[in-house]
Amino acid sequence: MQTNNHSINTNTQPATVTNEQEQSNLATVNPIKNNWYSSYYSLEDKVKSTFNWLREYNFGISKLLAYRLVSAQVTSIPWFGIRSPEIGRKIIDQLCNSVDQNSYQFEKITVPNIEGNEYLTAVICYPPNWDKTNNSECIVYNNQNGTTISQHIADNKLVTTADGDSIGTPRDTPGNYQAYKKCPIILYDYKGTGINQDTGFSRILPTADAKTIANNAEDVIRYGLSKFKKVHVLGSSMGGYAANKGVAQHLENINDNYTASQVAKQIHIINHDSFSGTSETLIPAFPNFAKRLGCFLGAHADSISPMLQLMKYPLTIDILSHQDDKTIPRGARMIDAIDEIKIVTASDTPTAEYAKVKVFESPKGPHSCLSQDQLKQL
Repeated sequence: MQTNNHSINTNTQPATVTNEQEQSNLATVNPIKNNWYSSYYSLEDKVKSTFNWLREYNFGISKLLAYRLVSAQVTSIPWFGIRSPEIGRKIIDQLCNSVDQNSYQFEKITVPNIEGNEYLTAVICYPPNWDKTNNSECIVYNNQNGTTISQHIADNKLVTTADGDSIGTPRDTPGNYQAYKKCPIILYDYKGTGINQDTGFSRILPTADAKTIANNAEDVIRYGLSKFKKVHVLGSSMGGYAANKGVAQHLENINDNYTASQVAKQIHIINHDSFSGTSETLIPAFPNFAKRLGCFLGAHADSISPMLQLMKYPLTIDILSHQDDKTIPRGARMIDAIDEIKIVTASDTPTAEYAKVKVFESPKGPHSCLSQDQLKQL
């Protein structure tokens, strides 16, 4: 198995890190080194880094196009209706300071990247009366485009679909799945969005793109696996790409096939109302041209390739979709690639362990709503 940019040892789980240690780690990040304008960096360092950035991101074009991919970055523009980072942080802080043991319990956590030199803020929500020594399973939720954690919260808990409503709204999706599984759920905002967005002028600069959200997803999935025996990785729309790519990167970064297979058995992916690629979503009539153009501009998020990678691992995957999806057109949906996915699994030897894939298309419900008929399939 080829590894990606990094490799990790064959341990299935990193050493357990307490919340106190996480906060200490976050506090020890070098503030001078992280300040680009400080004298820590020489002029030569700055010139080289700037040149490399321009080359990697097509003179900034791909970063600007990423505003469309990760539109939650534009929170500084009030008419977009997305809660600002300040409001989101206030909501999260209030929830984490609540002491009502009979209600949902929220805790803020810090998630290190694979090198351990950067941290992402996330939130874990426990169901009422959950025994925190119970590490049997958890959910990792990957946001859809344009949403942040705080939008899924109301009345000191995650929003769920009202009784009698079989469809709901996209806002209900993580809450609905937690109510169904009755286990903790880890939520996070991609770097550059929500509670992980910078303050001040830099908040309006494009930060998140297809690469960064995949890396964020990998980090949070790895964190979940270090704390729980089973991890359900749920991603709606763009979050489906993050889920696919994040899990694939994590497994590829394990330098031992056997260990990677054992870790894969701990993972359940729910690819919900997602796409095969962002470019095909925008130009569905000419998918090959769309993909080439997106790759040329550095703005293509390829979700089918990591999905095909995942077929080689013994994990469980549910691909859910809505027939009347107005956001992702026919031909660009992940469910439309099922024939290609089946070809990959069929090419394995009869004794090979590969992914168990289930597919369900709901006849009702709009984009990114985890409807009741979809829940019953999980």
